[in-house]
Amino acid sequence: MVAKLGTAGETHIEEAQKDRIAEAVRDVDLTGFACWNDLDVLSLRTVPEDIEVLDDAIDINGKIFSGVLNVYVLLEYGKGEEGFTSSDGFPGKFKGHFDENDQLVIDEVTVDTSSFYA
Repeated sequence: MVAKLGTAGETHIEEAQKDRIAEAVRDVDLTGFACWNDLDVLSLRTVPEDIEVLDDAIDINGKIFSGVLNVYVLLEYGKGEEGFTSSDGFPGKFKGHFDENDQLVIDEVTVDTSSFYA
């Protein structure tokens, strides 16, 4: 990997930041973001299962960061013997920033559910 500023130490710092960002995004509660509306309408009950963050696709520009993710959900339809479940995954993106205390803030998570309707 080529360091943005040309030194191994800076590469290590950037990789550590990417690790922090990926962990924070994996732990995010999707119900707190507008993307949840797009996911929730897919079934009677939508349950988030996992968020995969593509570490190599995280871009850091000063205090601002963004990246690519995949959201995996369990979709439940009906109840009892008539009900069934399925799993699905959807690509998405996230944006955020480091606040004045160097804490991560995830500002936006978007998910593309168009493949569900195709």
